Amino acid sequence: MADWKTFHYISYALLFYFALEPSYIHPDEHFQSFEVLTNKFYNYKTNIPWEFSSNPSRSYAVLYLIYGPLLYINKLFKFNPLALLYIARLQLVVSYIFIAQWSTRIITQSKQEGSKTIYFIFSSYVTWTYQSHTFSNSIETQILLIALSILHILKLQSNLKNPTRSNGLIALLGIVMSLGIFNRITFVAFLFIPSFFLLKHFQRFKSTAITFTVFFTITSLILILLDTKLFGSDHILITPLNNFLYNKDSSNLAQHGLHPYYTHLLINLPQLAGPVLIPLLYKNRYTTSIPFLSIVSGLFILSVIPHQELRFLTPLVPLICMCIDFQNISPAIIVWTMRLWCVFNLVFGVIMGSLHQRGVLVTLDHLREVQYGGVQIWWKTYKPPAYILANQNLTISEKDVIHNTDSNHMIDLMGADVNSLAVVLEKFDQSLLITPRSSIPLLERLNNTFSIEKIWSYDYHLDLDHLDFEDFRTLRPGIDVYNITQLI
Repeated sequence: MADWKTFHYISYALLFYFALEPSYIHPDEHFQSFEVLTNKFYNYKTNIPWEFSSNPSRSYAVLYLIYGPLLYINKLFKFNPLALLYIARLQLVVSYIFIAQWSTRIITQSKQEGSKTIYFIFSSYVTWTYQSHTFSNSIETQILLIALSILHILKLQSNLKNPTRSNGLIALLGIVMSLGIFNRITFVAFLFIPSFFLLKHFQRFKSTAITFTVFFTITSLILILLDTKLFGSDHILITPLNNFLYNKDSSNLAQHGLHPYYTHLLINLPQLAGPVLIPLLYKNRYTTSIPFLSIVSGLFILSVIPHQELRFLTPLVPLICMCIDFQNISPAIIVWTMRLWCVFNLVFGVIMGSLHQRGVLVTLDHLREVQYGGVQIWWKTYKPPAYILANQNLTISEKDVIHNTDSNHMIDLMGADVNSLAVVLEKFDQSLLITPRSSIPLLERLNNTFSIEKIWSYDYHLDLDHLDFEDFRTLRPGIDVYNITQLI
């Protein structure tokens, strides 16, 4: 028991440690948060994603509510962008610690169950990494825990002979549900089945239905008006509606990748929850609980949608932790589950929380510090978030459209082939090429055309997207910056 307690305490230290590591899990953690906000607040030239451009399908209003106070305060303190990102992560960590512990106390039925839940939540690498990064999914998890806690209270009250009307809770739920939907429309999926208890409450107390509708509507109208103003639109914008209309068109989803319907269940969920899925295979006494119903609801509905990314399921992790039942499992299986849990989370914690695409943010911060003002070409990396450069005069190009400028120019070639890279390099007399070491075999093909000089490197960068097991050089970690000039 002492060993598990020790790991539990260490987990909190790891949570803060990984929050302050420059790992880069997925582009959306930047391009649906600070990449758009710093353009608004500080006039940085950034790469605004399609969701925030024409026909917006993401809400500015929710981002302003979450990160706006920090960005306003930073106008006084002027932290560099990477430090500002770390502070935002710490903000998410602190709020998640509070909300997860509060919701656990409400939903779990005993102190022992609460302790078990808290142990698994905070010893999960998903908490250390995904929940501490600036994903909309991280915000969704926290809002969902609040909503489910309220629904749990309403469920308990519906079983009483003389329940209170709970208008205060109903009003709060209306506000929370509106915020959740404007943050991510997938929020509805996690609440669809649990909300049947809400309908039961409405039937018993019809006035609460009016209260819910009023507060949900007022909150939604405020968010709509804020979005309309922040986007500078000349017509009313309802971003969740735009998001829904976009995603219901399968041709749009195909641009982001289509997956088999079993992807969430058989591939994504095991990557997130790992060994704690083992107890769910046995008889479980939580099958009628609010968290379990939310798991079933979210997993089923999101599996119907053909675009299935792993991070979409991160809100399920704390709910799974609430539904772990060891009562019908042998002690030997419990011990092995706990051991595997520790190893599983430490391995994935280091990979995703510390090393994954780490060099992208570190290199951008280095270029900002040296005030590099030429052409920088990013190849075979995750999309570089331009806000880290803190540049108000930056030109940004992508592989489809390359601007003709030699100063303050960022070019993102992402997964372009080596021939496309050569075409872009020929457009400039001199440029910097930033690429992971896994691309060295491809880079060697350019030796007869360009002078390639390594001028800076960083060793702790893990690129898992361009591995070639026939050439072990692609397995080398690290990211390099080359000075490229054309040979005469």
